[in-house]
Amino acid sequence: MNPKSGIMLNELLARFHPSQRRDFYRFLSAKDRENVSQLPVPEDTNIADLMRSDAWMQPIHYSWFVSFLQTIPPTLLLASLPQKQAEAVAKTLESLPEKKPLPRFMQLYLSHSLKNQMQKPHILPENHLLPSALDALLSLTKPQIMHLIDLLGMHDLAADLRQVVDKTLLNKIYAALTQEQLRFLHYCSKQTMLWVPPRLNIAGWDGQKKSLNLLLHKRGLFRLAKALVSEDESLRWHFCRRIDVGRGKILLKLFEEKFDPALAPHFKGQVVHLIRRYQKER
Repeated sequence: MNPKSGIMLNELLARFHPSQRRDFYRFLSAKDRENVSQLPVPEDTNIADLMRSDAWMQPIHYSWFVSFLQTIPPTLLLASLPQKQAEAVAKTLESLPEKKPLPRFMQLYLSHSLKNQMQKPHILPENHLLPSALDALLSLTKPQIMHLIDLLGMHDLAADLRQVVDKTLLNKIYAALTQEQLRFLHYCSKQTMLWVPPRLNIAGWDGQKKSLNLLLHKRGLFRLAKALVSEDESLRWHFCRRIDVGRGKILLKLFEEKFDPALAPHFKGQVVHLIRRYQKER
């Protein structure tokens, strides 16, 4: 029995037979019984939402659906998507197709077809993810995620500035940063460097705020990827689809690069530190 089936079994037993949950394990093979007993029991699963045909699509950034316009007529695709995603995908079209309601069976078919093309069968639903400190990434808003990535890149800048002695250049860099970035840069400069990042070549910077922020954002994406690389594939799948397809595919490519897994906790700690900042703001 795979983890996805085992966690669902635990959820159903906990919901409908809470006092006899483990009694039902006797119907499983010894191997399945051992595996299932070690899997978590989701506490807040909404069965009704879980059974909705479009529930899996709700958190996905609309850009992941745009490519399906090449294989599915716009009228059908838009009618099969949740309203928020449908409206965003429609804005990418040169002209809006005529709205036509789809029969229920057609919506179910298209939703099932999209899911089969986008998601591997073993990917766990969000509320069935194996416990991890990085699960909290899925509770962040898109602006918060972008902000987190930007701040992660400040670790690379702090590392580079240790080698800069040109006061004029330093003053130009400080002037290009916001007060929040400066405070976080100060924090980063005091952290132990367990990994030396590639040089930013900050001496060749053109002096523009936009180019500096773009460079830091790219470095932040790298650090986020290395924090997630040792996490369960299901968490990585859900997070990548939480952001736009461009950044998501960059993360997926970075996951495949060679990397020392012993460094993953270092990067994970940097991400968790920022997640806690957003949690305190709530």
